[in-house]
Amino acid sequence: MLVPDAGVQKAASDDPSQGTPAAFYSAAALLFGLFVLRTAWVSDDGFIAVRSWDNFVHGHGLVLNWGQRVQGFTSPLHTLVGVPVFALVREPFLALIATSLVGLLGLFALTAWRWRAAPGRVGVFYLLLALSPSITQFATAGLENALGYCLATGFALACLRGVGPSLEGALWAGALVLCRHDFALLVVPTFLAQCLRAPRRSLRVWAVGFAPLLLWSLWALFYFGSPLPNTAYAKLNASVPRATALWQGVAYLVDLVQRDLPLSLTLLLGMGGVVRRRWLPMEARLLLTGALLYVGYTVAIGGDFMSGRFFTVPGVFVAATLVEEVPLPASQLPRLCFALGAALIPALTHFVPYVPGKWCGQSLNKITDERACYAPTNNLAENLVQPKWRTHGYLRDYKRAAEREQSQVVLFHLAGMAAYADTPRKHILETWSLTDPLLARLTHKVKPDKFRPGHFRRPIPAGYADSLRTGENSINDPCIHDLFDRVELATRAPLWAPGRLQAIWELNTTGGTCPAR
Repeated sequence: MLVPDAGVQKAASDDPSQGTPAAFYSAAALLFGLFVLRTAWVSDDGFIAVRSWDNFVHGHGLVLNWGQRVQGFTSPLHTLVGVPVFALVREPFLALIATSLVGLLGLFALTAWRWRAAPGRVGVFYLLLALSPSITQFATAGLENALGYCLATGFALACLRGVGPSLEGALWAGALVLCRHDFALLVVPTFLAQCLRAPRRSLRVWAVGFAPLLLWSLWALFYFGSPLPNTAYAKLNASVPRATALWQGVAYLVDLVQRDLPLSLTLLLGMGGVVRRRWLPMEARLLLTGALLYVGYTVAIGGDFMSGRFFTVPGVFVAATLVEEVPLPASQLPRLCFALGAALIPALTHFVPYVPGKWCGQSLNKITDERACYAPTNNLAENLVQPKWRTHGYLRDYKRAAEREQSQVVLFHLAGMAAYADTPRKHILETWSLTDPLLARLTHKVKPDKFRPGHFRRPIPAGYADSLRTGENSINDPCIHDLFDRVELATRAPLWAPGRLQAIWELNTTGGTCPAR
């Protein structure tokens, strides 16, 4: 006898949605999709990943600057998904939008299948997402958020299907961490609880789920010379006073409340689900604990300069968990959806384009509405007919810098869109150190008045730019001089060059950093 799927049985019993057509609830997913498309845009950071796609497709390797192997992108999985998309689309801006849509289509397919017997949950879930301007705006932006929405939801729903470890849940978790390494905080409470309950079985299942992450890390260590993205070293090697970081993190949280109250309330409900044990079963509370861990981590490190960005994935994670576990009487679902839909009326300003020069600006704590800053040139609507993003001021500024220097190495503060201002593209020595393997390994004490969350500008060592231009090490500082040799051997020499593996070992053990001077 065939046994119905346990998740379907549960959903059907909780929410049969009798008397209400499924199309009524599916309209919420359509509304969310419309909001995403209307607000679709691409940030400069997104173009760092597309440079790697572009170079790979044209035979230069998965690199940013030709001839130097650096993992400048933050999300390995987002990068791997984007390579075939770029190979088909070829236009950088549209490739970034299309890659985000791949993640969103995965989310739509996942929720449609998981809640196929409970369409009311689909309606509530997507109305909650549509209420948040941060979630809709960062569903594109050329970043890994949309993929994170899909993977976090998949992991949550897989864990809520039953008690104990499952291969499905472990695979979702492994993919989630491969999407962004700090998403591991979302997974840790569930992993620890399952290992305490059934150690042997849990370790076997989770080992299989995390095998792709392990394989990528080993390959990245061999190919790039480091298992983690270069951005991780740039941030880990920056010393920020704890009080300064915490104050900035609290400001980032306050900024979310001011600009995105719906997402703030969703996260607050998640906190309530953890504190009030009678509300939810243990599996749901473990998931919500992971979301709160991630929020706490974000606050502790000082947040980010992009308003709301790092709260979106935990917000979707909390929404999926609550929608799956909180009882939703079928008779009240249409009223609830109407209420959420009415709350969306103020959000119809999503359909009003930003006015250049009016909306972009930093708060007192250097937190910005990034989409407002890029809207005049980097909105999807502005780039459907012609690539208006190529008129952005960053490209003009980079051209001027390249003309001044008249060399193959150009000092510039950004390495995304600017790379498309020059043909052939030159080596960009990016002063924020997100994409430079040497600068990222210089330990730097950040002064409180110079602290900008997410980015730490380091001084360029004397002789470093000349060393890149000539290939001869002319750095005066002894420590940085030796570090430059190891970095060059790991990132530029042939993969099996003599001494390269030794250099990689030293970079990842005792000889991988120097004080910034």
